[in-house]
Amino acid sequence: MKFIKSLYFGRRLFIATGVAVLLFVLSFSWPVLFPLGQLALVTLIVAVLVDTLLIYRQKTGVHGSHLLPEKFSNGDENEVTIYIENKYGFPVGVTIIDEVPEQFQLRNFSISGQIASSETKVLTYQLRPIKRGEYNFGALNVYVQSKIGLIERRYRFDQDKMVRVYPSFLQMRK
Repeated sequence: MKFIKSLYFGRRLFIATGVAVLLFVLSFSWPVLFPLGQLALVTLIVAVLVDTLLIYRQKTGVHGSHLLPEKFSNGDENEVTIYIENKYGFPVGVTIIDEVPEQFQLRNFSISGQIASSETKVLTYQLRPIKRGEYNFGALNVYVQSKIGLIERRYRFDQDKMVRVYPSFLQMRK
């Protein structure tokens, strides 16, 4: 069941499937395209299997975490740091979706990039709270894909962390 929950289809898979279907549809008018459609379908199936094996052959191919400060300063820019470590033997493409607290109303927050083999990347972003209280961070979702890019695997890290927001202590120090 974990396998199914972490498996996602990439954009390239849908494009390649569309091309194969288009070849089959066009083969009704031009029968010479039917063998090309069959070849495209077989190639697509093999590529999906290879891509799935590449992404799922390691139990934990990527490790991630976020480093949150003990408290946020209200009305000031506060830094959130994300660490992503690639444990695969090849470079991977990653899309990071951090479930930021609902108070920020960031519904489409994501960071994309490449991570080389055995590399650790440090990413930072700023959040500016405008209300005091407790801010609950959800999971850090990391979607990984190989160079083939047909299949994506989701990893979830650091679920349910809480940060308190206090009056602007950064301004008070100045």
